[in-house]
Amino acid sequence: METLKGETVKSLDLKTLLIRVVDVLNYEGPLVSLFLNFKNYEIYLFDWSDKDKKANRWLIYRCQRATLNKLLEGEISYFDLMMSDEPFCYSVEIDSDQNWLNFLKIAKKDLPTKYIPSKDSFFDVVDCPDFNKLNVFVKSTPARSTR
Repeated sequence: METLKGETVKSLDLKTLLIRVVDVLNYEGPLVSLFLNFKNYEIYLFDWSDKDKKANRWLIYRCQRATLNKLLEGEISYFDLMMSDEPFCYSVEIDSDQNWLNFLKIAKKDLPTKYIPSKDSFFDVVDCPDFNKLNVFVKSTPARSTR
């Protein structure tokens, strides 16, 4: 796996607060999955980025409902989606027992190039295993937040 430059995060409740809702992008397994923080209705995306023999690495970033809707409507690319809303993301390695390892907070500008989607990579409904569920969720999620 690529070496990451970031700040170690020791205690963040994301693992216990997030509920997996639907896969946004799937190719022989989930590549981008949508999670909901059930306490404040914030949307998080888990974006698969790397692996080794022990774990898969995921980038986790918060996403506004309106921004995700723009992706689904073809108005923005995956690059635009990832780089929008906040200047940082999290990285976590999840092993086969679902243990979260090496949890980091990373400035998006410091991500390895291979982890960043190309600017011409757009959403394709063919790659979404349950587009109707995704679309209904994005359009109906309450806009409540603690921020």
